[in-house]
Amino acid sequence: MTKPSGVNKTFDTSLVDIQRSFSSTETNTSGSSTKENVRPPPEGDPDLSSLRHGSPFTQVSTQELYEQWASTYDTDGNILQFVDSARMRALFPGFWIATGKQFVGERLRLLDLGCGTGRTTVKLASAAWDLTVVTEVYGWDASQAMLDVAKGKCEAALEQRRRYRGPMWPNPSLELVQMDLLRYESISERYTAFFDGIMSTLVLEHFPLPAFFTLVSRLLKSGAYALVTNMHPDMGRLSKAGFKDAITGERVKGMSFIHGIPETIAAAEDANLELIGNVRESELDKRTFEISEASIDEKARVAERATKWVGVKVWFGLMLRKR
Repeated sequence: MTKPSGVNKTFDTSLVDIQRSFSSTETNTSGSSTKENVRPPPEGDPDLSSLRHGSPFTQVSTQELYEQWASTYDTDGNILQFVDSARMRALFPGFWIATGKQFVGERLRLLDLGCGTGRTTVKLASAAWDLTVVTEVYGWDASQAMLDVAKGKCEAALEQRRRYRGPMWPNPSLELVQMDLLRYESISERYTAFFDGIMSTLVLEHFPLPAFFTLVSRLLKSGAYALVTNMHPDMGRLSKAGFKDAITGERVKGMSFIHGIPETIAAAEDANLELIGNVRESELDKRTFEISEASIDEKARVAERATKWVGVKVWFGLMLRKR
């Protein structure tokens, strides 16, 4: 797959607006590539939803979407990523403590499932894990272009960690792998009950619920924890992951599902994963900007797109434990 040049693509939004709301809590789009003027969908076919003003769009696979998006994914004012990073400041410490307490062994293995450009991978690699064990951090994603960005970001973070902590606190090993996460059978049996902790941020919307949680359950050791965040269904009924090509004006989107919170919890339970604590939900509000560690420039980019989302729940997060 050819990686498109970042010079020819710029993006004015991280979300493609949809005019209609779905009555179902879960919908999806075809993975095939099409170009058409979007029209109102026929009854019972939610994946052909019309875009604002009937603008044409290119429909691609989720992998191809992120191949094209990678060069500006971190810098285009992505509202959901901004909220996720801000709210993770409260969620991650609980995951870190729980994972450390339950771990027994000589090698602590942690996975960023659907790691993208490495935003969460950096957090896993930079955390102060037990000095007495070897820590291994893995990042899996379907897009090589996203992994290329993640590699540079993680290497810079590990170098900063080494300088700050010194030789007495060795860096974890890092392994970034391109992997089709939707092809359950393609993942090696080596990784069954392999991981002591999994984080997966803003990935769930690209999976059917049973497929996602069956995979997480398979990969986790018994008693281990997973931290999962996702687009809130209130936002999902209005938007889908995608970008706009500033040169052609064409919108590009991939596959997305709208997952309700009760259905998400039920699917996790069916996969032998129990909810720990409460599900957290968040709007894009003043508090989000206050707790965010983003730069002033990034906050300004998000603020430009924030008006229409004020008062709308855009994000939820939950921690799970494999029984």
